[in-house]
Amino acid sequence: MVSSIFDRHKSSILLFLLEYGSVNKSKLISIVTSPPVLTNVVNKMEEEKLIKTVEERIGRRTINISLTDRGLAVAEQLRRAEDVSKGRKFLFPDKFAIISFLDKTGTSTMTSLTNEFRNVSELLKELEGLKVIMREINSSGYPPTNFISLTEKGKKIADKLNEVEELFKE
Repeated sequence: MVSSIFDRHKSSILLFLLEYGSVNKSKLISIVTSPPVLTNVVNKMEEEKLIKTVEERIGRRTINISLTDRGLAVAEQLRRAEDVSKGRKFLFPDKFAIISFLDKTGTSTMTSLTNEFRNVSELLKELEGLKVIMREINSSGYPPTNFISLTEKGKKIADKLNEVEELFKE
């Protein structure tokens, strides 16, 4: 019984970190409401090399928690299993789905992408590093709006993805 509770907490924490990236340990109280249980789960997950913790001192002591490569792989599988159980289907891996989405919408806001895709921040960082997308910030209003669109390289990739999608329809 105890291990199933720990497994449930571990799954919830993995999915939370997948969506939000590195977070302060205190943010996980929304998932595991008992501080001693949270500490035990975090310690166990660190032993299993699913997460890494970094202690920082900025005024008060803070502990930041993020996924390891192993934790990321497990979390992605959990998310895909959850999506399948809810009847969601994807033709392409998420980063290709984002490229396809931007191809169809032209320019999108960060809010729209976050509503459409999970773990969008990490995927956008990767796509930006590959020079597939570009970000523009409109500071004329408050809060500033973050716009994302495809670069020329991204448009070429989108064209190829459209060709692949057409082949599936034949």
